[in-house]
Amino acid sequence: MTKPVRPGDEVYAAKCTSCHDLGMSGAPTLKNKAAWTARIAQDRELIYRHAIKGYGSMPTRGTCSTCSDEEIKAAVDYMISRVQ
Repeated sequence: MTKPVRPGDEVYAAKCTSCHDLGMSGAPTLKNKAAWTARIAQDRELIYRHAIKGYGSMPTRGTCSTCSDEEIKAAVDYMISRVQ
């Protein structure tokens, strides 16, 4: 039996807010559109890969070791939708 995929806003609220609401370790906040401009311009698959595998000071899966790839992607999509 597969685990159901949580929606992006739920994953964000549970796991991403601690860094992305406060800008911890350089994480872009949702209110900082300028910080997201270059990220959004990248290929979406690259953004997903960075979120899943970690990049710079962002840890693997953003510390959500229980999140599936699909849930991480949903959280990324949610964040991008909030800053566009």
